[in-house]
Amino acid sequence: LYGDPQIEGDAKLRREPIMGRYDLLVNDYYLRHVYMSTIAAFQPQYVVTMGDIFSSQGVRKAEYYKRIERFNWISGRNKTPHKPIHTHKAHAHLFLAGNHDIGYGAETRPYHINRYVNNFGPINREWMVDFDDNRARESVHGLHQFAILNAMNLDFTQNAQFRNDTWSFLKRLASERAKHPAVPLVLLLHIPLSKPSDICVAEPETRYRNGSVHYQDYLSPVTSAYLLHCLAPTLIFNGHDHNGCLSAHSIPEHAINLTVEVTVRSTMGEYGGATGIFDISTDSRSGLQHHMRASDHGFVLHSKHGYIYRYREVLFGHHLIIRVLAAVNVVSVFAVPALLLMLSLYI
Repeated sequence: LYGDPQIEGDAKLRREPIMGRYDLLVNDYYLRHVYMSTIAAFQPQYVVTMGDIFSSQGVRKAEYYKRIERFNWISGRNKTPHKPIHTHKAHAHLFLAGNHDIGYGAETRPYHINRYVNNFGPINREWMVDFDDNRARESVHGLHQFAILNAMNLDFTQNAQFRNDTWSFLKRLASERAKHPAVPLVLLLHIPLSKPSDICVAEPETRYRNGSVHYQDYLSPVTSAYLLHCLAPTLIFNGHDHNGCLSAHSIPEHAINLTVEVTVRSTMGEYGGATGIFDISTDSRSGLQHHMRASDHGFVLHSKHGYIYRYREVLFGHHLIIRVLAAVNVVSVFAVPALLLMLSLYI
């Protein structure tokens, strides 16, 4: 899981014609090192970028496609451009729509959504992953449901159709969940759920423009409650808050069943190139309903209903040293890959 890379481009070059070029080059090498190293080391089935791929949804067409080309090189996506979502031979690369991809509710336009969908896939989707090769035909044992949800248009949105489409998908998903409540759900969406101000670094702030969301740190309490009540997810992963966070939610009628929410820290160099590694395994200790062990958002071990869900954070060295060296020409920019390899803390 890679949080909010937010790669910059032409606007930065206009502000900083010389230093900006160095900065973009070093940043691209840095992020490529993060993506390629973790993918090679962990051989994931799915790679998920948690939204905010670029720094702004308002870039012009030519610049947009330049950044797509850069991002494909950074993430290695050009090697598996159209890999199906159900694959065992190579990873599938999936994306969440963030505010810098399609805008908040007051900003989203058909143009933003259409070009995002054409290049990164559906903004709402769900699929099943089977962890039991010997599962009986009528059994749900081993099945896990995964869902990507467009968080940008869940709350008040200027274009009613965008919000209706998102809620129609959400209600269909809730109906499926009601029919198969025993199948665990892992929910992925860009904006975190509502929570008090002392849980995460981000404050619960929402601003409106003409009645639509112009900015929000968290989803509204009503939307958050709907997701918890009607979907009852086992885990939720999101981005948006670059600092990362860990929280747990319960609802009164199911107080013993916690939903664990992990906000994935940004993979930007300022945050150490953080990458989230998530895996699911069978838990033989099925006597306990569930337990959780965590050391902030960097490590979470959650056991529930016969499965162990493990999330851990891989960190790389801070990008500041390599940026300074490149900027003052102490080292050639061609030495950037080797220096990045030396700066890696661990893989």
